[in-house]
Amino acid sequence: MSEAPYLARAWFYFEARIAYILAGIFFVFLLLFVVYPVGSILIKSFLNRETGAFTLEHYNEFFSEVYYYRSLINSLILAVVTIRAAAVAAAAPRQRTYDWIAEFAGADAEATTVTVKVNVAGHVVGNIERFKAGDRVLLMWDMLPPRSEVAAQEPPPGTETPARSTPAPITLKTESDRVFHIESHQTMRNNNIDVGYILPAEFVSADSITATLKLRVSEQILQSMQMAQPGDRIRVTSPMSQPSEVAAISAVTPIGKPAVPAAGR
Repeated sequence: MSEAPYLARAWFYFEARIAYILAGIFFVFLLLFVVYPVGSILIKSFLNRETGAFTLEHYNEFFSEVYYYRSLINSLILAVVTIRAAAVAAAAPRQRTYDWIAEFAGADAEATTVTVKVNVAGHVVGNIERFKAGDRVLLMWDMLPPRSEVAAQEPPPGTETPARSTPAPITLKTESDRVFHIESHQTMRNNNIDVGYILPAEFVSADSITATLKLRVSEQILQSMQMAQPGDRIRVTSPMSQPSEVAAISAVTPIGKPAVPAAGR
């Protein structure tokens, strides 16, 4: 008779109780290396070294010396500060970020703004015409994967799929060099949209394939931007949370001039 059913039952039994087994191992570890050593020291602190009788002489000696109890107070302060710092760090939400690539056009130190030129999707061109210079807008970056990657996840034509099959999830990109949509900043705020692959900007101008935009940035980011030369491409890291009209940016990296297509022979 095959042993497979018995092995399967054993594995199922083990898998169903793995959490209890791990908890038991941790509990034994805690007893051996924390509870037992600390308990032994605590008990011995109440015993006389020579007779083994109950005594408080060790505590009298400890608190009679300023050096000893000052060390205890310092240890308690350090413990409280460490626990507080760890609690604050744990409570702080992890900020999700994404990267976008644009052409650096210039910076204005007095206004703390930078001007960039971004590529736009073909369908955005007609939408841009309703904006004029100075309008506040919100960009949405194109994070959809190439159609070839999406098509590769789909079953070949003629393949039968279950009626209730769940579509394969689409993995979004984390970097983009093209804007998928441009909308009025006020419209987006009225709809409570301030998180996503978005970026607040001021519209300057546009042509058939690019849009020129002005970004309000912090002084620190302005200094980082000024390391680039006009015409350089830059990779910018931005948090997905953009709660104000100032573009939230966490890092800027110049990546050089855009590639020039080779002339035909």
